[in-house]
Amino acid sequence: MENIYVKYILTCEKVKRNKDNSMNYQHVFEQLKLDNLPTKKNFFLVAGIEYQVEKKTKLKIFVTGPNDKKLSKSPIDIILEPTLNNSKFALGAIEFKNFPITEGGIYSITIRNKDIILARQDFEVFSSQLEGVGV
Repeated sequence: MENIYVKYILTCEKVKRNKDNSMNYQHVFEQLKLDNLPTKKNFFLVAGIEYQVEKKTKLKIFVTGPNDKKLSKSPIDIILEPTLNNSKFALGAIEFKNFPITEGGIYSITIRNKDIILARQDFEVFSSQLEGVGV
């Protein structure tokens, strides 16, 4: 039996782990206004996943830019370890360093189990150079 549920997914600029092992997410965004394009951006993808699996399961993270252009040579893997009877909760923060933002538009990050999309986080990039695009 395989039950996988992404409870939440978000993009943010900073992640801070506290002494009590809780986490703070700072500067959460779904839109980025950038002064100059192309550029590179550092940010985090945060996902909370509740799951129950009988065998090691590999989820994959894919990143696309405007017009569904692939931005990574290969997907990022998330490994879920087998559970006995109870569900487990996995919380992960994946850091993207020097993420290439070449143009304005919608960038998408998807978490997949085989060919099934479990979650998708989109963020829109617009520039002061691109008049009339964005908010």
